[in-house]
Amino acid sequence: MRRGFTSPSSPSLPTMIGSGTRSRSPSPTASNRHSSSSRALPPRRIRTHSPGQRFAPRRQSWQPSRKSVKELEAEYHDSDEEVPDDAIIHNVPLSPGLNQRSATPSPERRSSTTQANQEDSGQKGKQLSAPAGLQSRESSPHSTGEPISSRSLPPAISEHTPTFPPVRSKSWNVAMSDLSKEAQELSIALETHAEEVTLSRRSSYTTPDNQENRNDYSLHRAKTASTVELPPVRKGNIMIDPLPISKEKEAVLTRTRPSWLPPKNQKEEKKHLKEYQKMMAQSAELDRRKAAKVEAAQQLLVEQRGTMEKIWETHVLPNWDQVIHERKTRELWWKGIATKSRGKIWQRALGNELGLTESSYEKALARATTLEKELQDIGEEEAAKRKEYEWFKAIQRDAATAFPELRIFQQGGPLQEDLVKVLMAYAMYRNDVGYVYGTHLPAALLLLTLPSPASVFLSLANLLNRPLALAHLLPDPGALARAHSLVLSTLSYKLPRLHQHLTNPELGLHPEEWIDPMLRTLFCTHLGVDEASRLWDVYVFEGDKVLIRAVVGCLMQLEGRLYGSREEILKVLGWPDLNATADPANPSSRLWDVGDEEEFMRAIREAGKVEADGSRSPLPV
Repeated sequence: MRRGFTSPSSPSLPTMIGSGTRSRSPSPTASNRHSSSSRALPPRRIRTHSPGQRFAPRRQSWQPSRKSVKELEAEYHDSDEEVPDDAIIHNVPLSPGLNQRSATPSPERRSSTTQANQEDSGQKGKQLSAPAGLQSRESSPHSTGEPISSRSLPPAISEHTPTFPPVRSKSWNVAMSDLSKEAQELSIALETHAEEVTLSRRSSYTTPDNQENRNDYSLHRAKTASTVELPPVRKGNIMIDPLPISKEKEAVLTRTRPSWLPPKNQKEEKKHLKEYQKMMAQSAELDRRKAAKVEAAQQLLVEQRGTMEKIWETHVLPNWDQVIHERKTRELWWKGIATKSRGKIWQRALGNELGLTESSYEKALARATTLEKELQDIGEEEAAKRKEYEWFKAIQRDAATAFPELRIFQQGGPLQEDLVKVLMAYAMYRNDVGYVYGTHLPAALLLLTLPSPASVFLSLANLLNRPLALAHLLPDPGALARAHSLVLSTLSYKLPRLHQHLTNPELGLHPEEWIDPMLRTLFCTHLGVDEASRLWDVYVFEGDKVLIRAVVGCLMQLEGRLYGSREEILKVLGWPDLNATADPANPSSRLWDVGDEEEFMRAIREAGKVEADGSRSPLPV
């Protein structure tokens, strides 16, 4: 016998010699194993061949020492196939993720699964009970119609496959309690490792780039899927069509035509609704683009301020005397000083021409405290005869009205006491001036910017010593008249129509009524903290001429509200009413709407420029 035909790799391969066919008989051991098995096996497909077909000799195996069929069958034992029923395995670590599986299926699922298995088993049994020849033809795709020997068919399969009753598995805690300490530690280690592998796989799918793309895609899908809300059905207006709507008319009502007009064609209605949806979608897209543009501009502004802060800290402050007069440094303060560096730069720009120190503040405050105690001791009637009593009373009253939208200078606020101390100390330092209404607002702005009350006192004294501010404190009528004249001449150049209206004799409006509220308080009456701080970034460097330009710049931003009567103009530009109670729900109602900071500063800068064609006379400032 040739070795190629006795290869154990294909024991069931039929060999064909001459014109006859020969099939190898199954192994007795295998037959016994099939007959003793409790489960039936599916039929095996048999490949048939024509009688005249001859197989080529099989190539000899390349393995030098290959075991024969008998040797392999001798090594196989039926006893190794199944585990005895009484066998017990102890301390086997639990499989990772076992505690996340369902321990007991629901009764509905269990009953449905059992019933499906029974039906499936019965159907298979009926199919296998068919004649062998017919079954082999149906199952073999290469069948030639020749009868197949019953010897090549598998053993008979029982009609009904036995089903096993469901067994309730143990829970994770119970199974862990049955294990030894070493097996428990190993189970926990396997579970931890499985969780780490799962998390690493998830992280590979949720990288920052993928997550960002997924979020953008989800947002785009949500916006695309959202439909534009259609207008409601026009059911009528009782003022125009008071009669009730009939059922016939209600059936033809549309969303784009009132009920008292003839009904619209449905085709035209659909067309108009599509146009409406398209128009609303375009409007929503435009709003989205505007919001994105504003956000990008704000982000750019933040980056620019961060860059300018570095320039101030690393270049300007260390080389103050050399770079402060350069043109590019002037552009820096027009663009705004960073909040973090603003206090140091303001103090450096204002200087200390008066030569004051912290001890000057302490001495002035001590004098004010002593005098206040004396006034309390002599009684209110005697104290009212002295000017210091009126100063201190006005300071207590006005300090509570400084920047009411912040709610930090009001009675009991965190900075209310410091503001009162600074104003009382300045009144004692300049006892020839005392306290003048409006001084509390510049002091409050300095207190928000500088680190201590002593530094606020020093800067406030030097700030109010400038010509225009001092002219309001003394007062100096000649200096104030010159300031008013500069404002009016600049206004006539930039806004001639508004100048003509404000100076109209029939209106009866005097310049000091609407100019002094801006100049005396250094624009802290009607501007917010941010806008006033941006203006002061330029004022501390360039002086009083910026205040004249700022008056005209504010009028340019408020021009639309200034063509009314005298009362309407003073309501916008005049002094606030001290007797009127502020609106607690809207404390910022006193503020002007001058646009954002950049727009406001552009208006101030534009107010001092002369037209290039020279068609008008140059500005006086």
